[in-house]
Amino acid sequence: MRAAESDATKTCPWCAETIKAAAVRCRYCRSDLPEAEAAADPEPSAPVSPEPESVSGAVAEAPTAPSTRWAALRGRWVLVVVGLLVAALAVALVVALLQWRDLAGQADARTSAQVAATSHVAAVLSYDAGDFDASTERAAEVMTTEFRREYEQTLELVRQDATDKGAVVEAEVTTAAVISASRDRVRLLLFVNQTTTREGDEEPRVDLNRVEVVLVRSDAPGVDGWKVADLQAL
Repeated sequence: MRAAESDATKTCPWCAETIKAAAVRCRYCRSDLPEAEAAADPEPSAPVSPEPESVSGAVAEAPTAPSTRWAALRGRWVLVVVGLLVAALAVALVVALLQWRDLAGQADARTSAQVAATSHVAAVLSYDAGDFDASTERAAEVMTTEFRREYEQTLELVRQDATDKGAVVEAEVTTAAVISASRDRVRLLLFVNQTTTREGDEEPRVDLNRVEVVLVRSDAPGVDGWKVADLQAL
């Protein structure tokens, strides 16, 4: 008889699940149940929201509004962080490209300016008394406007002596080394041999000189784009 009573069941009026007859609360929907003798009462207490159970088949609790808002906020922060990382990577890439471009420009400037300095300085330090104006004009073409003014002032001191003695000066750059360089400005140290021939001299005189020259890039392309901006004897 006791086994029969323990096996007696009834149906929950709220969720229609089968529960024990003696139960006063449904194990599934957690609703309060009427007493056994008042099971037919049409106005039982209102059901409460079901809570998740660890048993197999139990329905998980739906996320509350605060949880939903937190999940949305966390998603936005993730997007912001990812966006910042992408922007930082883009900036780093641009900086790396600019640095690479600057280094490549410096390497090109070193090479082309060194070639230009060899020919330009030889022209500036050479002249021929028999064709003084033409030789010095060729030299002036490889100078900046400012340095050309200084050069022309020096020529007035050289012209008379060169003409009187029929001097011919030939300069040859033997070594050129870069001191510093940027894309548009290069400073170099040059070793120059100047051979001077004068009327009445038994042998030409050879002077071994060191000069420091500054070249700046002009609008013209290639080697001719470099102009002499300064030249100092050491």
